[in-house]
Amino acid sequence: MAGVIIPGAGRRPVSFVSLAWATSVVVSVVVSVAASGSAVAGERFVYSMGAAGSVRMTGAYMHFPELDLPLPPADDGLGGSVVRLMLDGGLGRFLDYELNAFGDLARGSAMGGSFGTAGAVAGPYRSRYLEWDYWDEGAVDGSLGLDRANLLFLAEPYEVQIGRFPINYSVTAIFAPNDFFAPFSTTAINKIYKPGVDAVHLGVAPGPLSTWSVDAVMGHDTDDDTPSWSHSALLLRASTVRWNVEWAAMGGKLAQRWVIGGTTQGQLGPVGFRAEGHAGVRDGSRERSTDGPGGAEGAEGAEDSVHGRVVGGLDLPLSWRGAMAGVEYMYVSQGAFVPDDYLARMSTFFPEEQPFAGRHYGGATFGLELTPLLRGGVMALGNLADGSGLLAANLAYSVADEADFAMGMFVPWGKRPTGNGGGPDTRPRLRSEFGGMPVVMYLETRFFF
Repeated sequence: MAGVIIPGAGRRPVSFVSLAWATSVVVSVVVSVAASGSAVAGERFVYSMGAAGSVRMTGAYMHFPELDLPLPPADDGLGGSVVRLMLDGGLGRFLDYELNAFGDLARGSAMGGSFGTAGAVAGPYRSRYLEWDYWDEGAVDGSLGLDRANLLFLAEPYEVQIGRFPINYSVTAIFAPNDFFAPFSTTAINKIYKPGVDAVHLGVAPGPLSTWSVDAVMGHDTDDDTPSWSHSALLLRASTVRWNVEWAAMGGKLAQRWVIGGTTQGQLGPVGFRAEGHAGVRDGSRERSTDGPGGAEGAEGAEDSVHGRVVGGLDLPLSWRGAMAGVEYMYVSQGAFVPDDYLARMSTFFPEEQPFAGRHYGGATFGLELTPLLRGGVMALGNLADGSGLLAANLAYSVADEADFAMGMFVPWGKRPTGNGGGPDTRPRLRSEFGGMPVVMYLETRFFF
């Protein structure tokens, strides 16, 4: 279910092979930077280094509606901060490096979803050996780690990247089904730093408007952090530009499934269009669920058959106050038909898959500059089958050249869940996807140095 809050994953042990991989990534980058320092005065070797940082502090209040449940949720709050230190630059003509280290402290088992922090990213494509938990008491979690650490070799038309770095195949603005690796939540309020994954990237540009690439991403069992082929990924992608339109095709393996898909984007006069999607089948490592939509028979059939997601959207820039408007539609083939099956559907998501329980979704965005220093935006997304949805509004004010202040809220609508007439252990009966979500108000400050 596409929610505002997605709790962070629990802490888990790690393996020797994962430790070796993480150590090699860190050592290769650090040793390269250190070695380059001794050659800075030489004429045959030139290196560059850029250093920057940021501080993010977020607080949020959640008000839950009055629900007819045996144990209704109580109003709550979230708070978190992330400090980042970043280094990047070049090591000679062909080699670049990047380091992005973070310190994270959050209340609420690590904030995720809309308020995701670096420490909340714990999917199968990130080894836990690049993160250290320094605080884990009650509802407060703190961690230190590397969000990115990689080396990039560039020698046109070839490129090779190794380490931890972000990968994104998506072109749409709201639903982004082809963002397979550590994706942002659909309602994320801060998308400045996309999390990296542990990977090797090989790319070649056979022409000025075409590229071929291979991405191999190391996967880890989410229970004990051991390297696992079933949780790994290997994707091939080819893209080109024809008729002023970008076309891309991709295919290969993701965690617990095989996929094939593509993207396209371009302009029709002032209107921009974007589309993407993929189809997939589960691999042999994924166990059949007996709780999927339609019961045991429906779940098994849904996982054995081809599943997919398709998104199409339009955007229109406006001359008035730098405004931009956009709309998108998404179809989810394995989504539930009726709200009674939403809870069962939630048990069948693939790793890193955006949690939408239904089949048909629509979204719209609008943003503009209210003043040269104040920008506002709204986003609405909804389940077109059950009529529920979520409205997000935000304001961002540029306090100074390197400081921003943001505030906003999320307001859901739709039928509220009920207790289904059972006892305290009875699962709630959902009557819509978004109707039981809380009203959320938040404040955020961002400093860059």
